[in-house]
Amino acid sequence: MITVQIAGAGAGKTFGLASKIAQRISETSSKKLVYALTYTNSAKNKIIFELSKNETCPDVKVDTVHSFLLNEIIFPYSSYVLGEKYNSVSLETLPASNQIYKNARLRDLKKEGVIHVDNVYMIAKQILDKDHSKNSNAYKKGKVRYVHDIISKIICSIFIDEVQDLDDDCLKVFHILGGCGVFIYMIGDPKQAIKYPDSFVNYIKKYNNQNGSVKFEEINNVSRRVPTSLLKISNIYCYDCLLYTSPSPRD
Repeated sequence: MITVQIAGAGAGKTFGLASKIAQRISETSSKKLVYALTYTNSAKNKIIFELSKNETCPDVKVDTVHSFLLNEIIFPYSSYVLGEKYNSVSLETLPASNQIYKNARLRDLKKEGVIHVDNVYMIAKQILDKDHSKNSNAYKKGKVRYVHDIISKIICSIFIDEVQDLDDDCLKVFHILGGCGVFIYMIGDPKQAIKYPDSFVNYIKKYNNQNGSVKFEEINNVSRRVPTSLLKISNIYCYDCLLYTSPSPRD
């Protein structure tokens, strides 16, 4: 199951995420893992702070999206699915203007079992997407399904804050996980997307009119940090940007 919550600046998205986590934990008796993920370490610390206020959430694993994908998907399963063994990650800056050098450096890192941070989303998708060109035959697709089965037995729920910061590959990863039995909750503000401005918007437009695969919650007009009138104005631009089909916040 996949649930998407759109909330403008000032809505208290991190507070709302913590509330959703507590609600989910109270509604399920599963002993499987619950993750809360976000894009940066500073945002991660905000989630930890909000969860610390609720005694029902002591065992939630809080992490960045990159760290989660590395430790829960790439390091354990890249060798099994792709035949590529990774055991560490490189944060070095690669020159965007010299593609030949960049590609050569990425190949050298790969030979050393090192994945560059820029490739984390892409490799995670290759591992989980049975329709990817690298998983072209029944044997390889069977490996992918086996990984899906393992993950669904280990992880109950994944809650993602600031989802507008994720690219197409990363959104595909979590969409796949939601389809194989993991509860996925994503919250974000498409207006605040910087590095990948179209990805979250395109994801919403793709799945908003499809029945069953993704649930879209009503846009949040409850303010935590700014006057409600300002939040409603902020959310108007969410509607205008997304051609969202919920009742207008102008009403």
